[in-house]
Amino acid sequence: MEKFRYGKREETIKLYDENPLKMYLPKDETIFKAVESEIKRYSSFSIKDRLFGKSLLVKPSYLANLIKFISKVNILINEGEIVEENVSKYNILRSFSLVGEGYKGGYGYDYTTAMPFGDSFDAVRRAVWFSLSGAIQDAYEKYSSKFGEIRKARREYDILSKEKKVIDIENDQSVEEELEKMDINLLVDRVIKVSKRMSRYSHIHDTPCSINLTRIVTYFINSEGTKIKMNDFYFYIKIGGLTFDSYGELEIFKAISRKRFDINFDQLEKCGEEVVNALKELINCERIEPGIYPVWMDGPMHAVIWHEGIGHLLERDPSSETFLGKIGKKIAPHFINVECDPTLKDGYGSYKYDDEGVPGQKVKLVENGILKGFLHSRLTAGKIGRSSNGHARAGIDENEVAQCPPPSPRMSNLVIKPTVRFSQRELHRKFMELVRKSGKKYGIYCKGYRSGAVEIESGKNEIHPLEVFKVYSSGKMERIKDAYIISTPHLLINKVVACGEMEKGTGGYCSGSSGVIPTDEFAPSAIFEGIEFAREHKRNERRPFLPKPKNKK
Repeated sequence: MEKFRYGKREETIKLYDENPLKMYLPKDETIFKAVESEIKRYSSFSIKDRLFGKSLLVKPSYLANLIKFISKVNILINEGEIVEENVSKYNILRSFSLVGEGYKGGYGYDYTTAMPFGDSFDAVRRAVWFSLSGAIQDAYEKYSSKFGEIRKARREYDILSKEKKVIDIENDQSVEEELEKMDINLLVDRVIKVSKRMSRYSHIHDTPCSINLTRIVTYFINSEGTKIKMNDFYFYIKIGGLTFDSYGELEIFKAISRKRFDINFDQLEKCGEEVVNALKELINCERIEPGIYPVWMDGPMHAVIWHEGIGHLLERDPSSETFLGKIGKKIAPHFINVECDPTLKDGYGSYKYDDEGVPGQKVKLVENGILKGFLHSRLTAGKIGRSSNGHARAGIDENEVAQCPPPSPRMSNLVIKPTVRFSQRELHRKFMELVRKSGKKYGIYCKGYRSGAVEIESGKNEIHPLEVFKVYSSGKMERIKDAYIISTPHLLINKVVACGEMEKGTGGYCSGSSGVIPTDEFAPSAIFEGIEFAREHKRNERRPFLPKPKNKK
């Protein structure tokens, strides 16, 4: 096991004079008054028209404005030096309008633009006026084009669930105090030093590390009287390393995610040491032999099985039919419970209200192996006459604010809670029994995950573990590489045999129909009786012609 070699004490880097996440925004009073005044004006507005020989008086039945001010710090570090540093401040104003027959339904449309940062009532009001106008116009055009086939049109209506009015305006004092306590310069300094120490090892070709810090201030105001303001922070640090074998590039990374700035700097160095040692073993280890194996997974890898295996497929999507009509039916082993809970204190996917102003709620998805429900937004819940469970979410692309997708049902913090758990020793014994029964010389142990993907229509998924090992009946472990899982949901999740103790969350970012959002997963280690592994056949093969230059002493 390699330990970092420490050189002379380097000076501490000071990159910022003040916290780069600070923002100077319009006052709360300015935003609320400007938005409410335009909602009031447009609520009394109606369009007189004649469609297909009939007189028609159309007015918006629901209006909402979601405003997000975002401050981001993105720093890329390689070989102990900053290679890219970017502080960006941007915002989004998303207006939603429903035109039609009130809560019976109609046609909704989102219109997205940007907001002024300054505290000008007139400027803020004009931005809201323009955005609401775009949302109403597009919703009206959608409604009027369907009016001639009204019966068919009603089957396609967007229907909002009925929700209670919420007034919750967060005080900024605690946020300002938190901003003052953050020592971002020290964080940057520590990551630079970890990257530099990693680069001293001859088998390490690159040490790509990154720091991504985000602050979001959210306002939500609608025509039902809801008024919300909230602050969120996201801190994501990745420690990575690259090397080469005869097949091309090899990469290992360790990530740390936090909603609060309580980062353990010693953990950064531990991550660096783990990356250095893993890459040294990867260079000469064997590639996986494709096939079906008994598998032991740590908590993070087990969690992503459920995230990809059922999580995305329970985000109520019209194009997904994998679990449609299966509520009340058994879809998983009897000892498995699955929840999605945005109210967890330190979950990376936690939030107080979703992007439709609905309180985030814990949702039981699976109970004792029985499917209990789906994740819903107001639009998907309204279609079935229920209330939203607060999971309407959308990502924000700073490069294409106008193209940001509208909120849709998405995961928050996925929690797998088995009713029966075994100690590590008992789990190991059960795993060895599975290996013997399978007739294989060894089973597979997966530690952490690199990525995962699912086809919503078919449910097929691919999951790429971060580290993979052979486990022989003697208990000996041997690292292998280029392994990934291929499966389908019903097959994959029903292969779980037993679970161990709960492990900490594995927060990160999830891509889906409504953009990239922060999520988290909490799960115990687990053993599976038989999962199919394939071999990665393509890696970046552009290796350097000459050896890496040696560092100066």
